[in-house]
Amino acid sequence: MDQNNSNSGPWYNPENLNSQNQTDGTSGNSEQTNSKQKDDFLSENNDNALAFGAISMILGIFSLISEKLILGILGLVFGKISENKKRNTYAKVGIVCSIISIAIGVISLIAVLVIFAFYGTAILEIIKDAVQMDASWA
Repeated sequence: MDQNNSNSGPWYNPENLNSQNQTDGTSGNSEQTNSKQKDDFLSENNDNALAFGAISMILGIFSLISEKLILGILGLVFGKISENKKRNTYAKVGIVCSIISIAIGVISLIAVLVIFAFYGTAILEIIKDAVQMDASWA
């Protein structure tokens, strides 16, 4: 393989990095520990999936109660992450609540836009008259 190739060189070869660290007096254990922690976090058999599922369920329920679209989106994201790691009931509940909340939020947004599209000028006139009446009281 050509040494001038951008995919070759010491920065792409982990063995060279480890050997350089060992010759510099530092060990390559910190890099190995970081990659091991990352692998543990992303593995399918860890407890983070249950935590993400619980977060998804909480966000989904709060998004239904408060009708906040962003909570529904976050609940859906956390639920999908949890479901990809390990299927659990918390993730399913969170995903269902989040989807319902997102659907209600989108329908509400469309309804508001349609109302303003058809009755926007009338609503603005009512607001303008109310402001003028309030100013006359002062």
